[in-house]
Parts: sequence; C-alpha cells; structure tokens
Amino acid sequence: VTRYDQGPFRCRVSNSVSNETSRPVNLVIQQIKFKPQLRLNNPSIHHESSTNLTCEASGSISSTVWMKDGKSLYSSNRVSFSVDNRVVFIQPVHSSDRGTYQCQASNPVICLFLCAVGPHNVSIIGPSAAPLGQRVTLQCTAESVPPANFSWMFNGKETPVNNSVYIIEMLGAENTGNYTCLARNMVTTLENSTSDWWR
Repeated sequence: VTRYDQGPFRCRVSNSVSNETSRPVNLVIQQIKFKPQLRLNNPSIHHESSTNLTCEASGSISSTVWMKDGKSLYSSNRVSFSVDNRVVFIQPVHSSDRGTYQCQASNPVICLFLCAVGPHNVSIIGPSAAPLGQRVTLQCTAESVPPANFSWMFNGKETPVNNSVYIIEMLGAENTGNYTCLARNMVTTLENSTSDWWR
C-alpha cells in the first residue's frame, strides 16, 4: 500500500439485466512516524530513571502494536502502555531495555477489509482412539485473522466448551461419538467447522 492508494473505492456488480454500484469505502493511508531507538547513553536517560516512547500517526487509528528488536513488546512490572496503546512507559530503565522500538498503527478501514481472513482449514488434532480411563485432549485449529472463536458440539448437541481445547478428563464409553469444532471470525462473520469420530 502506498499513499497513492488513498481514496474512495466502489464495487460494481452487473448482469445482463441490471447493474449496481456499492456505497464508497474510503481508504485512509496512515503516515506513521517512528521514534528513534532508546539509547541508554543518552544524557537524559540514566539507569533506574524512566522514559516513554510515543507512536505518532495521522488519521483514524483503531489499534497500535509495539515491537522491540522485531519482536512483540508486552507489558511487565517495568513496561506499561497508555490506554490507547500509543505510549510505552518504561520505569525504571535497565540495560536490557536497549534496542530498537517500533510501533505499527492500523486504521479500521484497512483492518476490516484488508486484514481479516478466514476461518479456513479447520482441523481437530488428537488421538482417534484411547483406552478407557485415560485423559484425552482434542485441539481445534483454524487459519483466521483475527484469531477465531471456538465452540464444540458432541453428537450434534452444544457443549459448554468455548475455546480451542476440548478435554475429556477420564475417557468412558459415554464419550464415544462425533465431536464437531466450530470456528467463527467475528470480523468477517464467517464460520467453518470440522467433525471427527472418537472411540
């Protein structure tokens, strides 16, 4: 994406009888400025002092993600974020904080129409058979951006399990049957499922 892609987009659908044009969707290109890397030899930053880094971006921002040296940056007892995630606070500063910090800002139009995908390739990972009395774990996976929400059905009936893992604490004859995992993407509003017979 470049700044030349900015502007309204429309989709036109036609057949031999009529044609229609969608309402415009305006794509806004973010201009993101990166703060320089945090340098502990900077006179204004000393060991045990505090500092903060600000992500500056124009336009409508829906989310901001921070990285340090190319890896995701998470909060800890010394690292915290502002409510909108635009500012990182480090207190106190340690030598391990040396590195390159980057922020990635996204806009709701870009994320909604360009980032959301799936769910695809839903599958259940686990043993196809196990001895009675054993603990069995079934793992449901799906390719989805953002990550999918999961729910499970057993022999066509809903279960209270609403995450990617279905655990049978002690396998019994009553657990034999058809297990279905349903994956839903809350952005694309699409869903996909897969089933397996376990015995």
